Amino acid sequence: MRNSSSLAIPFAGRSTADDVLSGVDLAGKTILITGCNSGIGFETMRALQAHGAHVIALARSEQSARDAIAGAGGSGTPVACDLGDLASVDAAIGKIHGLGRQLDAVIANAGVMGASQAEQLYGVEKQFWVLPAGQRSARLGA
Repeated sequence: MRNSSSLAIPFAGRSTADDVLSGVDLAGKTILITGCNSGIGFETMRALQAHGAHVIALARSEQSARDAIAGAGGSGTPVACDLGDLASVDAAIGKIHGLGRQLDAVIANAGVMGASQAEQLYGVEKQFWVLPAGQRSARLGA
């Protein structure tokens, strides 16, 4: 077994998604990503598409996901999924299953930050629900 301190990691804090994926061919891979419409989720989706992946892009509305896919310059499947709403998660799971595509990876990126006051969903604080609990619900169904 190798000592973990001897492992060289070729990436650093300023590495980009394109740096990490350099030389990686994702053609034929299907990757689901939540929170595709902004920030790290958008950049991750853009890089995955640029390297050939088919991305199933989840955002709170299908139009937001569609706009993100177009803005990233790639192609993919837009899916509406509000992780704070179990009916929306169930509908997204149904749509994803209906696509008949096997998922090669799930990137649970979506989140809620900066809430001005504590808000509860299903008896749990909203940020906790959307981050780990909502993401887990989406992964269990997909």
